[in-house]
Amino acid sequence: MRNLPSIVANYDSASTGFGDGKLRDNPGDDTGSGVMSAWGNDIWYALRAIVTTWHGAGDVSDTPESENNHDVLDAIEQMIGLSVYGVDAYKPATTYSTLGESVMYAGMQFVNINATSNLGKTPLTEPDYWMPCPNGRELFVQSRHGIPQWGASHPIHDYNNSAYLQYFGLGTHRIGGYAGTTFKAYGIHLDGQGIGSTGTTLSNIVEAWHLKDIWMPGAEGSRSSVNAMGKLLRAIEQTGGQADLMAEVLADQMQGHRHGLLADNSGGGDTGYPNAGYPAVLNGFYKSTANIQVQWVVDPMIDYVNGTPRTGKYTRDKSVTGGVPYMVVMVPAV
Repeated sequence: MRNLPSIVANYDSASTGFGDGKLRDNPGDDTGSGVMSAWGNDIWYALRAIVTTWHGAGDVSDTPESENNHDVLDAIEQMIGLSVYGVDAYKPATTYSTLGESVMYAGMQFVNINATSNLGKTPLTEPDYWMPCPNGRELFVQSRHGIPQWGASHPIHDYNNSAYLQYFGLGTHRIGGYAGTTFKAYGIHLDGQGIGSTGTTLSNIVEAWHLKDIWMPGAEGSRSSVNAMGKLLRAIEQTGGQADLMAEVLADQMQGHRHGLLADNSGGGDTGYPNAGYPAVLNGFYKSTANIQVQWVVDPMIDYVNGTPRTGKYTRDKSVTGGVPYMVVMVPAV
């Protein structure tokens, strides 16, 4: 989009809200009605305001708008998230050899999750090479609130798959247009692994996050993520409860089990009436001699209504298995 001074020489000087000056009616004898200039200025500044507010460059390019060069369309796409300033369009002839590298394609941002032979792998059709990124505003909310992402099933979330990644890119996002901030977004799996030494890429990401001490406890250079594998998410309780700390991991346990008392039958015979000295009961009668009472564990009861209880090594809820949960971490780009 051209700057006004590069189009006309006869225009009013710049003023508040009209940084390029204003078009004027001057048909040659100064008798113009002002209609053409008013319309022209409205259209010019309506479009220019979109560009200067939402385009990452913060100004028009001073080149003609065309089907191939379009400041206004670029600004609108950046405003609604169909494009991100600074992220290049996907190029089929380029070999993408860096994990986490982002490209724009078909109005979406994709991140490279496989840097081996990534040539000609179209993002829309190659899920083993490219992962689509959620909208930047959505990611920002997830990062700021610290919302665990549970249940993803792509191989990069499968701890037992060779494609698994301890952390992965979720794209570059500019929040707030030209006057805003560019962020880098990442997903960090809650797999119990060490974050790494001070100065490593992952450590730098974590140290810039305001919730690091909850989900990646420890000190810089010696942090580990919380291990959420094989666990369900539980809401916090008031102080003194079983889960009264954020990201607290609770060990598996059962609430308790039923006991019974088994009377030894080696004493005297049944008398049929109470004996205060020997209160143990067997078969509905009181024993005439002392019994040896043995504590024993009763098997789970079969009530013929609820069925036979399932027993095993672990206590567990009915569930279906998904990938390793992860946290979204969004930090300002450097």
